Amino acid sequence: MIQRQVSPQRRMKKTLLRWSRFLHTWLGIYIAVFTLVWLVELLVLPIVYSVSPVAGLSGQPAAGMSPRQVLNAVNSGVYGVPENLEFRYQPKTGYYHIIDKRDFSILTIDAATGKISKKELDFNTLLSEKSGLGWINQTLAGSLKIFFQIFFVILSVTGLYILYYPRMRN
Repeated sequence: MIQRQVSPQRRMKKTLLRWSRFLHTWLGIYIAVFTLVWLVELLVLPIVYSVSPVAGLSGQPAAGMSPRQVLNAVNSGVYGVPENLEFRYQPKTGYYHIIDKRDFSILTIDAATGKISKKELDFNTLLSEKSGLGWINQTLAGSLKIFFQIFFVILSVTGLYILYYPRMRN
């Protein structure tokens, strides 16, 4: 009986295909689980970090407010703890935004009237800081996100190899 010799290149391609399938399977499971965690967090985090109404901040002046006046009010603690607040002025829209980093809220003040127009949840900051299990630990969330990105690249490469392997010349 004549045994057919398998070339080293063909053997290497088969080994690479086997490892690609193995990695693709397990990294796909990791990414799927992490994606499900993110989806649940997208639904739950806005509910947990809901914004309280603006009831305690009534009696705003009826005249327009300069950026200096609003900044002085922020620094004096009228809108909350000054260390947690960030002040932004939007001259094109005519609004001041006071961002509370602790409770992820944005307070919008009309520059023409000086009245508070709305208070809303800062979804971008909330989801960038607390998603990916960031509500448990920021270091854990950062490492999981880095692994997610690296694994996603490997998943893409192995997926392409698995897809194009049958079309490759043996």
